[in-house]
Amino acid sequence: MNKKIKLAVSAATAGIAAVGAAGAVLLGALPSNAATTHTVAASNATGLKPSSLSFVNARWYCMSGNWFGGKNCHVGAIVPKGWKVTSLNHSDAKFTPKSGSYFLRIAEGPYDLTTKQAVAQKQKSLKGTKNLKVQGVATARSGGIVYSTIVYTYTDSAKHTRWVATRYQDAYGRGSSAGLEITVGGTVADKAGLTTVLARATTSAYLAG
Repeated sequence: MNKKIKLAVSAATAGIAAVGAAGAVLLGALPSNAATTHTVAASNATGLKPSSLSFVNARWYCMSGNWFGGKNCHVGAIVPKGWKVTSLNHSDAKFTPKSGSYFLRIAEGPYDLTTKQAVAQKQKSLKGTKNLKVQGVATARSGGIVYSTIVYTYTDSAKHTRWVATRYQDAYGRGSSAGLEITVGGTVADKAGLTTVLARATTSAYLAG
């Protein structure tokens, strides 16, 4: 059977995001630096808020038939409801809102590397990025999921400061193999909402086959 690049989204939403005690534990593993406090301009003060988010189950890189069952879809995760999906490659999908410059991207990672090695490789690839400031690098475990995360800011071509978090996590139960790569990015003002998006994707993303 020919494999098709197609998104399958369930009709049921996961509800409005609520980061409670359990979520705080997960989000606590996100690298941060208390010394890097940002002052956001008034025109940029309205960022993505966790309370504005609701979620759906999305699956893609599916084979013909049974689009909503999941067993024929190689990649899936909980993603923000209403965000448009763009297929960048078979397992690589980018989700963006109707308005706003933030995004979620989920792809197959370098599974031959550990999560720590993948982050080190990512950090090396960022060399030369304009005004790059690495906010932090950390490795953590949540339940059976091992993941390593790098958080950084940089200046884009429009001279805006962008905030990005890239996470590599175990997808095959191999201990710490970086089978999945999850990235969120936007303005510094979008940090809170994007951190919630990253947390939901982390606990739900899978890579099969």
